[in-house]
Parts: sequence; C-alpha cells; structure tokens
Amino acid sequence: MMTANLEKRDFKRMFLYLDMLVIAIFAVSLVVLIKDAYVAGFYEQRVDTLYSTNFWAMMRDSVFVVGALSWIFYRYFRVQVREFQDPWA
Repeated sequence: MMTANLEKRDFKRMFLYLDMLVIAIFAVSLVVLIKDAYVAGFYEQRVDTLYSTNFWAMMRDSVFVVGALSWIFYRYFRVQVREFQDPWA
C-alpha cells in the first residue's frame, strides 16, 4: 500500500505540468478559434447552415480560450499577491 506523502515540491511540479497543459490548450483553442472565425466569415452571406455551424464552433472555442485565460490570470495574480505580501522572501 502506498501512502501519499506529497511535499510542497511535488505540488509545484504538478501545477507546473497543469500550467503547461493549460497554456497548450489556450494556444490550440486560439488557433482553432481564428480558423473558425475565418470560415464563418467566409460563409456569412452564402450558406446559412455552414455559417451557423461555424459560429457555434467559434462559441465552443471561445469557452476554452476564456477558461484557459482565467486559469492563467488566476495563477499570475496569485503569485503577484504572494510577492506583495512578503517582498523580501
């Protein structure tokens, strides 16, 4: 049986991997959002069903972009608040 004795270093490593995953999700979602916005703009006046499909794809991509950005800002400002609380550490 394995006991979970996680140290602060282990949590930092897990959050580093999680942060890298979130940044990758942000980058991929942003690229796909730009592609879907281009395609939706191309079909805007031509085919209503394709425009609607790509518009909803843009909404899907926007959810991932906003979620990733909120995580990135949360982690950034959390570190900044910690720096201001103890600037000499």
